[in-house]
Amino acid sequence: MRLKTVAVVFNPTGGSAKQEGLKSLHAALAGYDIEVLDMPTTADPNSASELASQASLQNVDLVIAYGGDGTVSGCAEGLIKAGKDTPLAVFPGGTGNMLAKSFYSNLSPSEFVNMIRSGQRTKLDVISAQYKPTANENHSKEKIAVVALSLGWLSDVLVDTKSKHKRHFGMGAYIWRMLKASALAHKQTHHNVSVLSGRTNNYKTSVAFALNIAPPLASLVSRGCNASDGLLDFVVIDATTALDLLKLGVMFLLGKVDRSQFYHSVRRKAVIVTSETPFMLEIDGDKVELTSYLKLTALPQALSCILF
Repeated sequence: MRLKTVAVVFNPTGGSAKQEGLKSLHAALAGYDIEVLDMPTTADPNSASELASQASLQNVDLVIAYGGDGTVSGCAEGLIKAGKDTPLAVFPGGTGNMLAKSFYSNLSPSEFVNMIRSGQRTKLDVISAQYKPTANENHSKEKIAVVALSLGWLSDVLVDTKSKHKRHFGMGAYIWRMLKASALAHKQTHHNVSVLSGRTNNYKTSVAFALNIAPPLASLVSRGCNASDGLLDFVVIDATTALDLLKLGVMFLLGKVDRSQFYHSVRRKAVIVTSETPFMLEIDGDKVELTSYLKLTALPQALSCILF
């Protein structure tokens, strides 16, 4: 792909490691006379989306998301809204990096630049999440998920894992938090949710999630999940006690989680989720808002990416 100008949308609060990574990326791009437009995000949750949209409207050749999954989904949302089919590339800079890990391992800055120069555009589906905030149920909002979105107390536990723990312990930080919380599963709030996907099913939910892409660790949870089939995978886990979760964990380790009595899934174009009590909507690892109504729709080939 011929590149003259690229925009790099990044979170400037990532510390010295993030700044060093940015310098190395600049140096690798400069080796090919590629002009770089730096676009640091702010505390505004819509910042990455707005910056990516702005960059697209300025006719850059490529937007690079340098950060975690939240930065990636924000950039994807902005590019889709701009409507100019500007491609997105992901230079991993977070702890999850789910999109990048789904397609390639960690690349050095020079390897990454070689990839975006020689790579071809790939069209990916995304998930549109339309919801009604609890604070104002007369007003509907829409967000975009590139990899996944989730709800439920177990999802809250994972999203609340501290950044410093994620940096030091990686996936171990998530596992430890989940084990601690599971011991008190009987005290957690289990949302009674209704899932409409052709027919209505009711569940007392520990966690539910919609997948557009199945990263390596999620591949057993949603076999055959495909980012280019125009469908989304919606999975509900209704294990409500520590013993239930232990049984589920054993099935996961055996590679048979989809055979567990606590596992329920559908693969559809659209799913509607309603709840008796508000739940926190979490998209690509970031908290969004409390809601009791959520409509999920797969948007086929909505996002152009350079992935290999």
